[in-house]
Amino acid sequence: MEFPLSVPGFEGRNLTVKASGLFSGPKIFIDGEPAQKGSKAGQLVLRRNDGGEAIARLRNNIIDPVPTVTIDDKPVKVAEPLKWYEWLWAGLPVVLVFVGGLLGGLCGGVAAYANGHILRSGVNGVVKFLVTGAISFVAVVIYLIVGIALQLAISGG
Repeated sequence: MEFPLSVPGFEGRNLTVKASGLFSGPKIFIDGEPAQKGSKAGQLVLRRNDGGEAIARLRNNIIDPVPTVTIDDKPVKVAEPLKWYEWLWAGLPVVLVFVGGLLGGLCGGVAAYANGHILRSGVNGVVKFLVTGAISFVAVVIYLIVGIALQLAISGG
């Protein structure tokens, strides 16, 4: 998922942010090229139209794939934020962390990650809630199956 950014000082330029992937963090591109890393961790350097430098920072979230972007310490609106009920619905599998420890956290985290991506996709409103509900349900089923299999393997039964 890529989102265009509208930032003063970059008019007429193709400034975009790419959402994080499963094994990669979010990235900013300017005119199709990735932004250069800054001198400090988590900083990106962007060259403005006037030749000056702007410092960008990206903050990621496991559920919402759209990163929080700040350029020169000013927030930049990337996309409409998820509604409270979307956060709740997408994050529901995280409850498995409290119920099932590491295994529950793994199943719940993967499901919450997938739910966030589905909610941000172009899927129809009702369909995206049905699909994310199914993902959460499958996460619970996988947790139960793997948990029972591990329990049986450990107890030798």
